[in-house]
This record gives sequence, C-alpha cells and structure tokens, in this order.
Amino acid sequence: MYAGILASPFMSINNYNSQFGVEDNCGCSQGDSRTIIDIVWSCLITILSCTWVSMHTNIPHPDATEWQVRRDRLYLTIGALVAPEIIVLWAMRQWIGARLLSKKFEEYGFSTTHAHFFQMGGFMLYKNQQRLGILSSEWRHLQPLLSGQDFLYGDDLVTRESLRFQLPTKADIQEKSKGDLLSKTFVVGQTMWFISQCVARRVYGLVVTELELETVAFAALNCIIYFLWWDKPLGVRFAVPVVWKSSEEKENIGSDIFGSNCEAGLHKKSLNSQQFQWVARNFFKEKDKSFDLANEGDMEVSILFAHTTGQQDSFRALSAASLLAVIFGTIHCFAWNFIFPTAEERMLWRVSAIVITVSPLVVAMWSFTRCRNVNVASYRRWYASGWVAADVMFIAILALASIYITARLYLLFGVLWALRKVPPDALSQLGWVNYIPHI
Repeated sequence: MYAGILASPFMSINNYNSQFGVEDNCGCSQGDSRTIIDIVWSCLITILSCTWVSMHTNIPHPDATEWQVRRDRLYLTIGALVAPEIIVLWAMRQWIGARLLSKKFEEYGFSTTHAHFFQMGGFMLYKNQQRLGILSSEWRHLQPLLSGQDFLYGDDLVTRESLRFQLPTKADIQEKSKGDLLSKTFVVGQTMWFISQCVARRVYGLVVTELELETVAFAALNCIIYFLWWDKPLGVRFAVPVVWKSSEEKENIGSDIFGSNCEAGLHKKSLNSQQFQWVARNFFKEKDKSFDLANEGDMEVSILFAHTTGQQDSFRALSAASLLAVIFGTIHCFAWNFIFPTAEERMLWRVSAIVITVSPLVVAMWSFTRCRNVNVASYRRWYASGWVAADVMFIAILALASIYITARLYLLFGVLWALRKVPPDALSQLGWVNYIPHI
C-alpha cells in the first residue's frame, strides 16, 4: 500500500510495543502519540515564525500606511515560501555590501549596523522641511557626508556648512529597530527544538513525514538568513533626517535628528513629485560603479537593494546563495525513499527535488561564465567567445523558471496532501519532546 517502504534513510518501522503499552528504547509508550493536527501545527508555526521574523525589509516610503507596510512584508514572506533562494541572495548581497562599507568607513565609526541601515534607505535629505530623497550612493552621497565634504544632489551643491547631521550611534539605530533579543531567542529556540526532535526521530527509527522534512529545509535556510541579517535593523519605519538648511531657514529647525520634534514635524509633509522632478535630472554626471537601484529623488530604495562594488561581489554573492540553494534542495532529496501514499506521488517528489537542486547550479554556472567573460573582455563582448555560452545558459534559466516554480508549489502543497495517509509510526511521539518549551 505504501510505496518505497524499504531502504528509507529516515524511516524504519521497527516495533510497535506501544500498542501493548510497553515503553521502547526511544521513550515512546501508549500515551506518547501525536495527531496529524499536531504535526501540521508544529510545522506551520515553525515555518511561518522563521520566515516572518527573519524578513528584514527595507525602510518603506515615508507616506506608506501601516497596512501597506504589512502588505509588502506579507508579499516578501510569500515569496520566501515559494522561492527562498531569492531571499538568501538578497541577504547575501546585503551582507557583503555591509562589510565592504563598514570596512571602508571604519574610521568614522561606521559599523555593519550603520552599513545595513544605509542599504535600507536610512538617510533622507530634507530641505525647507520637505523631503528631497534618500541618500543611496556610496561615492556621491555617503563618502562626502561622512568625511565632511560638499556633494551634488541633482543640480544643487550641498555644502557641509549647510547640513545639520550627526551620524547616529549603533545603539541609536538599534533602538529604532523593532527586533529584540526576546523575538530572536524565540525563533532560534523554536527552530532548534524542531530540528532536534526531527533528528531524534531519525536516530530512534521513527517516521519523519515529508512536511517535517520540508520544515527542516526552511528552518535551515532561515537560520542562514538570520545570520546574514543579524546586524540589520528590523522594522524601522522612518529614515534619519539629513537636514539641508537654506539661508532663510531658522537655526532651531530639527534640534535633534533623532528627536521626536524633527521626525514628527518633517514626516508630516509629503513630496510633490511634479515640483521636484528636477532632482532626478542628469544624476548620472559621472559613472557610478556601485549597484545603485535608487535614484536621487526616490523616497525609498528598491525592494531588493544592496550595495555592491562590481561584478566580483555579485558573483561571490550569487555563488554562495546558489550553494545554499543546492543544500536546500538536497535536504528534500533525503525523502527519496520515504513512504508515500502512492508511487506517483513519490516520483513527483523525486523530480521536484531534483529540479530545485539542479536549478541553482545552472544559475551559478551562468554567473561564473559571465564574470569570467567580463574580466577577459573588459566589457567588450566581441572579444569574449564565452558570451555565447552565457547567453545559452541564461535562456535555459528562463526556461527553468516556470519548471522550478511548479516544483516548489508541488513540494509546498504535496506535503500536506501526503498527510492523508501516513504510516502508524509517524504518529509515535518521543516522550521527552513535550518537556522542552516550544509552541
């Protein structure tokens, strides 16, 4: 009735002493059992808590409502469930960018927390109590701001003497963050509990369901994301004002850049885009080698913004994220010989697991080929014969995208459908599990 009952690395139905009330060597007795609802609840709460809490979004538009902020975070969470590799790549790029920036501006007290805050769109330029836009470029904005030099914003010259700005401390930024030690401890504790009980079930020869294996894969990937964003502030609502004072302004404007007077007063007025279209004109006066996805005059950075300094940084981030994505897919392959309700479902699982494991390898190969060609040709395509191979692989990636999404959706919903018929051993419970605090 169950396909693939033999040769399972996670499951061996070894004894049923619990049927007679006899306690076996794993501490399972007649009273130590669980229901399908228990399995679904523990898995869903682990997946949702890990994914939702680990989602460190950028600072939203200052005029965005609370509903819009939560909606955007919900969209990212759903995206993380369907394609968690994209979130890993985003976090990896920001992790690399934060370390590059903090190392470069270390003499100014610019930590990795400051660097993450900058990548989030954490510094907003104001003039006459109106928002002009975020400061998003390293060499155009951040470097002169920290070093006390003049800089251009659009067509206007912003002099150091006309600025009212003091770099906030790391503690000030962390105070604006809504992430605290309690929430981090909860997520890490819940994740470690779930992984440990799944490993223990495997050690004692108890059945691990496909849903639990899927949850382990998500938990492992979210642990990596949480590590990469450990220093990134969570849930910051508004950017720090960088006040540009004109000659007619009074000296008492914005007495404290982190005080409520400045933040409340400056954020009440919205920017009229038609009046400030000149801000975005000709901002590419020089070649910007950083990967800026926010232009002068924008009120927020793009959703996946990260600071990079060239092709090499992007290649390193994509390679590392691809490796983690392969590990994510490999965890699904552990269910190769799991007990499925039908042989067809087992085959679909195998194919889907292979697809999500192989697809990141194709992306990594494309990135490597493209990076090598750029270095060889110095941006001159006609000298790089490898560009043809890179283009072919890129077309293959586009073709794999729909197949990948289909495979991910099957793995997401197929695990729930498989719970309609589980082996009896899947409902056996480890006796010590309930003594460890968890949800």
